[in-house]
Amino acid sequence: LRDCPYRFFVRSVLKLSQADELDAEADKRDYGTWLHATLHAFHRDAAAATGEDRAAAAERLLRTSVQCAAELALDEAELLPFRASLERLLPDYLDWLETRRRDGWHWHAGEAPFESEPAALAPRGLQGRIDRIDLRAGGVAEVIDYKTGAVAKLRQKVQQPLEDTQLIFYAALLRTARPDLAAVSACYVGLDDADAPTVVVHKDVE
Repeated sequence: LRDCPYRFFVRSVLKLSQADELDAEADKRDYGTWLHATLHAFHRDAAAATGEDRAAAAERLLRTSVQCAAELALDEAELLPFRASLERLLPDYLDWLETRRRDGWHWHAGEAPFESEPAALAPRGLQGRIDRIDLRAGGVAEVIDYKTGAVAKLRQKVQQPLEDTQLIFYAALLRTARPDLAAVSACYVGLDDADAPTVVVHKDVE
């Protein structure tokens, strides 16, 4: 106020401020949103790309990432460090998918909204959106939640299974919405560490 009464009036009374250019840069939350959208679109469109080889799958995933960045209005230049992370992840992610396929799993749904009203919670219900659901022969399902945070924290969470409510909630949501399933398992898949993709299983989630 002493230095410049006008500036004080503008900032403290009119509540005006200059936009900080750094605030506009893509952050880790944008990275997570973009990566989730990219993987969802990649798996959703896989049926139309039947028979593609590994190189074609890698090319399609990168092309999908560009499309998703545009749909989310994320600046390509700001995404450069995150795109480098995706390119580093890509070969190991495709290896993991191949291992899943050999183990009998296939992608069933992603970003799937579910609602259910189990009698035990009446008159309340459950509502949520699951990152990914894989199925295997015999009516076995697995809930998968992608994570871009520290894998060590995920491991700590599942060491106390009754405290890790996210996967429990998703499993309960899927189980009550799909009572026909023979079994439901659940895991986190870390996408942002040196060993990614890293699978962290929630044991006995049901």
